[in-house]
Amino acid sequence: MLVFNVWRRALGMHYFEFFTVIRGNILWAILCLPLFFFSSDALLPLVVESSEPAEELPPFFLGLRFLVYSLVLLALAGPATAALYDFAASNLAGDHVSMRSYWESLKANFIRGYFLAAANLLILAALVLNFWFYLTADVPQLMRILSILFFWGIVFWVAIQPYLFSVMIRLDTSVLQTYRNAVLLALDNLGVTISLFAVQLVMLFFFFPLIAIAYPVLAGSIFAHTHVGVLNELLDQYEEKRSADEAAQSDS
Repeated sequence: MLVFNVWRRALGMHYFEFFTVIRGNILWAILCLPLFFFSSDALLPLVVESSEPAEELPPFFLGLRFLVYSLVLLALAGPATAALYDFAASNLAGDHVSMRSYWESLKANFIRGYFLAAANLLILAALVLNFWFYLTADVPQLMRILSILFFWGIVFWVAIQPYLFSVMIRLDTSVLQTYRNAVLLALDNLGVTISLFAVQLVMLFFFFPLIAIAYPVLAGSIFAHTHVGVLNELLDQYEEKRSADEAAQSDS
């Protein structure tokens, strides 16, 4: 219920404060467009049959080239995402948000935003590469079990995504601390983590038919407001628990 309530409030905020909350999303979408178009151009032929001949390069080098280009383009998309989450956090806190505040947040979180996004991509690439290797390589049957472990590693990677940028912004942590806190939050709140995963699937299916409109105007902002809102609720719960424990210790 916690995730659903936060999601409902985020949707309501985007309805009643539409022209306030879309500002950050529009700027985020513009800065993410190079990565979006490159990824679409590189990955679409893998899932859609094409009459054009495939490139001569081996799959490993195609993947390496995609990874290098993506790391370069993340110099825009990573900081832009960090700024969007900062924009959402400020808006949820009742602070004034504007185009100017978004740019200020972009500059303030540029380094951390890039390194968090780059580390995130490299971790995913390592998990996918190992999963594919142990699934397809000529290795002993017992070692193929490792492909299952790496598959669940990919699932867990997906599960911690809602916590990453929201933790970095709300708790003002380094990249390493951000990952540590995100993992602990995901494991300590499994019900919330699973609910967030389900809500994100619903949002993706909802926005997919409207991607041309929703992507530049609403999509990222609703995700950011939902993730930061859920983190705020969890932090409040931890604070209440800590206060109750301190009260119990003082009484004893």
